[in-house]
Amino acid sequence: MKNSRIITFLISVFTLAMLCCLTGTRAQEKDGDPVSKDTYTLFASGDTALARWVHNGYYEKGPERCLLDLKDLISGADIAMTNLECVVSTCGTFGDKGERRPFLYRGRPELLDIITEVGFDVAVVANNHSGDYGPDAFLEELEFLEATGIAAVGGGRNKTEASTPTYVQAGDVIVAFLGAETKFPKFGATDTSAGNFHAKEYSDLEEALKEPISEARKHADLVVFTPHWGDNWTDGPTEERRELAKAIIDMGVDAILGHSAHHIHGIEIYKGRPIVYDMGSFFFDTVMQNRLRFGAGYVLTFSKTGFTKLTIHPLKLHSNRTTFAKGAVMEKIRKTLIDLTAAFDTGVAPVVDGDTLVFSFSPETPPTPPTLKPKNIHKTGQTRKLPPELRSRKTNVVFDTPPKWTEGFDPIPLDNGVTIIGVRSSEAVRSRRAFTSEVALKVPGPFKNARWEATIKGVQRSGNETFVWRHPIADGGWLPYIWEPGQIVVDRTLVRAKTVPKGTYDLYWRFENLSRRTHAAPVNKAQGDSDGFVHIGEILITNKNIPSGPAGVSWDGKLPPKGEVHPQMESSVPLWPFFAGGGVLLLIIISVVVVIVRKKRAKKKK
Repeated sequence: MKNSRIITFLISVFTLAMLCCLTGTRAQEKDGDPVSKDTYTLFASGDTALARWVHNGYYEKGPERCLLDLKDLISGADIAMTNLECVVSTCGTFGDKGERRPFLYRGRPELLDIITEVGFDVAVVANNHSGDYGPDAFLEELEFLEATGIAAVGGGRNKTEASTPTYVQAGDVIVAFLGAETKFPKFGATDTSAGNFHAKEYSDLEEALKEPISEARKHADLVVFTPHWGDNWTDGPTEERRELAKAIIDMGVDAILGHSAHHIHGIEIYKGRPIVYDMGSFFFDTVMQNRLRFGAGYVLTFSKTGFTKLTIHPLKLHSNRTTFAKGAVMEKIRKTLIDLTAAFDTGVAPVVDGDTLVFSFSPETPPTPPTLKPKNIHKTGQTRKLPPELRSRKTNVVFDTPPKWTEGFDPIPLDNGVTIIGVRSSEAVRSRRAFTSEVALKVPGPFKNARWEATIKGVQRSGNETFVWRHPIADGGWLPYIWEPGQIVVDRTLVRAKTVPKGTYDLYWRFENLSRRTHAAPVNKAQGDSDGFVHIGEILITNKNIPSGPAGVSWDGKLPPKGEVHPQMESSVPLWPFFAGGGVLLLIIISVVVVIVRKKRAKKKK
């Protein structure tokens, strides 16, 4: 009997040991000390936008479907990172990006399920959309990421924190991540406000990275730099960017993983270290623009001695979903990467391995071993869903009582139970600029089985011109799927009107059921037109006497008194006198030169 118990005990111990061996490294790291391996893998991806119409896909079909095909690839890596191309927040206001018709991406907190579901460990927050709704929204995003166990890279509560390396541990290897954004100084963190790590690409970035890279080298085995640089829709880096990337490698970086263009770029291996100039897009709501739908997932193999292999998986982006590319699409992505890489002529060519491309390399010189252990280390395998108390936060377009600006409005009940209780929009805007519009709704409760969205239409009073702006309610801020009875929901949006002639335009709003291609209409037909559109105001499109930025964003959007210049224009010195004065001076100089030349010619003839 005693012997049988001993045998049973030994069998149990053996079985438990075998189970531990079969359990993935990430799970071991989560519950105990890191387990050493010969090599590890880093999954890296480009732009991931959890905003706008992504909300529809999330509420209709759940987060699992979005990246289901790639789950094993992502969760199977020891570290998984992506560029979070939006701000996940419930607060903030439209940010002034210095653009005429900006795209502003804000996602509800529960949309983080899309990346926690597949096990991402790291999110880059240094990009041109992280500041779309201001510093408060950025701060809240950092709060949400921390609550999910995802490490943020390239941002912080102040400038020092934003430029501090993020340390991530895989087994016995510590990897330092540095992120930077190069085009939007307004989004950069300051000594007193939150934001991302910003530096101009060609003039400031190299200098700005010296201290963070030096700091990272003291504490980490490997250093990864992941910049958001360059223009959209480009097919490769500039020569200046290539030289800059090499200089950054020389400063002590082991790999560069870039993003911004929405297009995949070629790969360059410099001194045995990989430079991925742009990883392209990874997950978006709409993907029909240019080559945005052709993406890739990048798996880098590494150890303490550096990165030694890069395996590229061709991916295809669909609306609210990303899958492995197959057939002709896979071949196109693969050929694009091969051709773009060949243009660099660095002597390293990829090898086709099944559907993937594989680069093999080794650092010419091994990375400098760290001398200090970092204070804060993020361990992988700890990603989790956002807790209920955070995911249930209402976005700031939801009110318990009507906003003050709705007072005096004659309510317009619609035949689906929604009531319009107030409207307001910008009064004027320059041509080819965006403007703000708000429609306050009292709602009956959720609409769970249909996709309801809004359309704003502008109709020229003295002409036949029109423009149309279709959008999710509040640009995804609080969709009908999650409405609660009696709530006040404001459809606040930034209207990106197409180019239309100047003049006064009447504005109309309609609530549309896209699932059935129908729309709600006013119960009192006199309060709307035959197509269900309700008049919500007017806007003057003019280039006279008003500021030039987006109305309601960079300026208040209100018309100045007749014959007067908008007061917000008076705060800046007008440029036209300088141009006019310079033109007159140039004409005078040219005239003097002509007279002198003519006199000299006349003397020679004599």
